[in-house]
Amino acid sequence: MKFSHSSNEIKSKTNEGYFIDEISDINELKTIKEKWKKFQNHCEINIPFNTYDWYYAWWENFRPSNSFTIYVVYIDETRGRICAILPFYKQGKTRNNKNILATWSNTHSFRTGILCDKEHFKALDKIFTRLGNDLSWDSIHIPYLVADNSTENALKNILSKLRIQYLSTPGMISPVLELDSNWDEYFNKLGRKTRESLRRKSRKVLEKSNGSVEIYHGTNKELNKKLEDCWKISKNTWKHKIGSSIASDNDRIKFYEKIANNENDWVVLALLYIDNTPTAFEYNIIYNKTLYNLKLGYDQNYKKYSPGIVLRLKMLEWAFSNNDINRFDYMGNAAEYKIMFSTGQVKHINLTLYSRSLRHAILVLYRGKLRPVLSKMIRPLKEFLINVKKSNSLKH
Repeated sequence: MKFSHSSNEIKSKTNEGYFIDEISDINELKTIKEKWKKFQNHCEINIPFNTYDWYYAWWENFRPSNSFTIYVVYIDETRGRICAILPFYKQGKTRNNKNILATWSNTHSFRTGILCDKEHFKALDKIFTRLGNDLSWDSIHIPYLVADNSTENALKNILSKLRIQYLSTPGMISPVLELDSNWDEYFNKLGRKTRESLRRKSRKVLEKSNGSVEIYHGTNKELNKKLEDCWKISKNTWKHKIGSSIASDNDRIKFYEKIANNENDWVVLALLYIDNTPTAFEYNIIYNKTLYNLKLGYDQNYKKYSPGIVLRLKMLEWAFSNNDINRFDYMGNAAEYKIMFSTGQVKHINLTLYSRSLRHAILVLYRGKLRPVLSKMIRPLKEFLINVKKSNSLKH
């Protein structure tokens, strides 16, 4: 793969009618925007984090380098219809002198999927055949992949057929809530103690402490002002203290503002105010009848009011009343405050591909097969030694 070329220089016909272009110029990416949007609806993994608008905003604000290649596969030579897209950026050489490629994702991507028309999985064969014949990379990282689907199975079959070595490791498990009833019906199914606790917390904030909740959907004149309130809250969260909040970095703020102000009317902002002070926020987006909870936080100075849980209740009530939403996706890891309001989960995997070499073959064999077996064998021994140590300590 030669990252210095533009797609005008590299266009090739495959032997099964597919045509592959390589885009490595951000201005040329703009030319396929409308085709990308039409193609997205034919993909099994149709999520906002694989859309043109998300990727474009991501590259503008988070790009780790200036070198990238996007593989675009078309059904025929007229290039009227896209059937697969796979973007990579070049991480550069590591201290071990390795060339690493990675998909356009980071901790703000939350989730990704292999973008391929569900009727044209063979298009992936063409992309990875080209990658397999390329000798310039050592490994390819594809994290946050949605697991347990036909696209994942097709990809793994193709990699095996092409003898491209890979490791698949478990990733995050994200809780989801199916909105298949109304709010009252759902809330009444919660345990009695849970309902009483939630009602008590809500009364403390909304009735006794001059609290109020505001929810904004889509672009409007109040949106950017309310985004500023979100960033104010973000600066007083525990995440800000460790440098992981949105407000910790200007590029993060610009990215989320870009997503909020795009033409799709994705964003749903929920804010809790106590005595007119912005206290808690949720930054969500609606896509394909799913409400994705991207970011949230509350001012640590108001921790005793449980502002996050109070706002979450109002956000869920709003979602249940919206006919355009049938699922609330909590994203991220399965924290307790998410699990308590969930009915299912989304599993992820992290996929790493390795170039053909004896060293990588041994690495994949060890990490993929030998290490799990050894770990399973050693675990009982560790538990036995721990119990012996506890027993001896009790005797003394």
